Amino acid sequence: MPSGIEKTLAILLKIPLVLYVIGLVVHNIYLSQYSVYDFELLHARYVLAGAVTVLAIAVSLMLLTIRLDLDDYRKNLSYPALASWSCRISMYVLIAHLFLFSGDPLIQGVPADLQILDPLLLDVTVRFAAIAFFSVFMMDTFLADLNDRDRLFSAKFIKVQERLGPLFLVIVVSLAIGNSEIRALATHFFMLAVFLVAGLAGWKDSRDGHHTQPLANGSTEAVSQTWSLAFGPLLVLLGIGPLLVGFSANLYPKIPSSLGGARPIPVEVVLRDGTLNASLISEGPDWITVIDPDSSDIRRIPKSLVSELRIAQSD
Repeated sequence: MPSGIEKTLAILLKIPLVLYVIGLVVHNIYLSQYSVYDFELLHARYVLAGAVTVLAIAVSLMLLTIRLDLDDYRKNLSYPALASWSCRISMYVLIAHLFLFSGDPLIQGVPADLQILDPLLLDVTVRFAAIAFFSVFMMDTFLADLNDRDRLFSAKFIKVQERLGPLFLVIVVSLAIGNSEIRALATHFFMLAVFLVAGLAGWKDSRDGHHTQPLANGSTEAVSQTWSLAFGPLLVLLGIGPLLVGFSANLYPKIPSSLGGARPIPVEVVLRDGTLNASLISEGPDWITVIDPDSSDIRRIPKSLVSELRIAQSD
């Protein structure tokens, strides 16, 4: 019989493999939009891509479950609950943008003649409000049950969230119009919110005994077990698949490559007959794939034609 240490080591050795497979899937889903695929084995970036995928989805789901009624999902669909939840989700979007894209402005794509307020002042104000609100929210989350005074403050703070929810939502939607990073983060969080509500609904129905019988009542236990073994993994894939597709299509391309994402890298490709300024989206052993910024065309260039690949310095 294997000891506890041996079991722990076996599990730890499987983690990189699981992350590798997740990263391989997510990265190739992302590349598929360019009609490019990369199935190179022993690619270390897949482990990092898998880690950032699992971490992003896990942390997002953890934050989304705060203040939710996990016993009865219907209570989360009332207007006060939805308003409070939208306030928190909007706050998460702004905080995540500050963490991942601190050097990028919030206000983007607005012509100068249509800017009513100073973009820098508005940027700082929104960021400060998000940080302050998030700090108070986390303190309230961990201290709400300590004493009567904290519980009273928590009840009042929930009322504040209900009133500010529509305002925060309008701010995030307005920012998302011109800011692709905000748009990606908002899509990521709201997709997970829908997934979470659907999961809670299914879990409650299952807990209450409202099972969907996949086979006829007369089926033997052996047939039912065979069905579960054959189609169980497929059902799990159908549940997890949309999460991976949504992440790879929305948030993964916006995360810098240094953090495990696939944000295109501005490069200068030195060829035998000249240079090409482009954005690198994939690099394999024999090819590089870039986006031509002038024509937005996808180009696959054999590495045998590349003399040097220079990373462009950001302004």
